[in-house]
Amino acid sequence: MRIIILLIVIFCCDIKSMAQHNNATVFKSAIEKKQTLHKNRNTRFQYFIIKVDSSRFGYDIYADGNLYIHQTTIPSINGNNGFANTDLAKKCALLVLKKLKAGEQLPTISLDELYSIGVKQK
Repeated sequence: MRIIILLIVIFCCDIKSMAQHNNATVFKSAIEKKQTLHKNRNTRFQYFIIKVDSSRFGYDIYADGNLYIHQTTIPSINGNNGFANTDLAKKCALLVLKKLKAGEQLPTISLDELYSIGVKQK
């Protein structure tokens, strides 16, 4: 009986150790993938305009076929408002793409940039 309990304890410890190792490996892979993405200027980016609700739009940006940014609201604006039309969403998505291609890891859009591309009026 003691041997069976001992084997169960050893087996459970091995499973827990394997799970921790696998989680650490997955987390490390995700970090390495993001770092590699921005170090590699040959990353293929794509954007798609998405419909957020009946009257608002957003955009998705993909890096080498993987969803990288899902933007359903206008950045730097308080609230949960999406873009009023597809043209405004496209202007913002193109600005984000420009920043990504320039090597910014997590591109942010300022209010001044929204004004400059016509997404926000002063």
